[in-house]
Amino acid sequence: MSFTILQDTPTIIPLAEYANGTGWTLEDGIAKHEACNDGSIAVKGSVISPVSGQSYTVAYEVSNFTSGSIRLRIGSTQGVLRTSNGQYIETLVAGGVNPTVSFFATGAM
Repeated sequence: MSFTILQDTPTIIPLAEYANGTGWTLEDGIAKHEACNDGSIAVKGSVISPVSGQSYTVAYEVSNFTSGSIRLRIGSTQGVLRTSNGQYIETLVAGGVNPTVSFFATGAM
């Protein structure tokens, strides 16, 4: 198993390009998800290109949570189902062919 470390390496992710329906919108540089629209927002292209079989540690924050759940995915590998506000760190092994980093939400946040 190998690891890719990007610690202390800020990465600008153009979320506006990836908020394509299924309840995701952008407001003041923050991705928001509306209730009643299950869907993913994925980071695609050369910004982050995970390699299947490698481990990645992702830090993220869930805020303004009111319903449903959100889950980090790297390809076919799913992270912990989150149902509350908080700062989270997860390490996942990227799975599948041409994996992408995404968040799947089912509620409002």
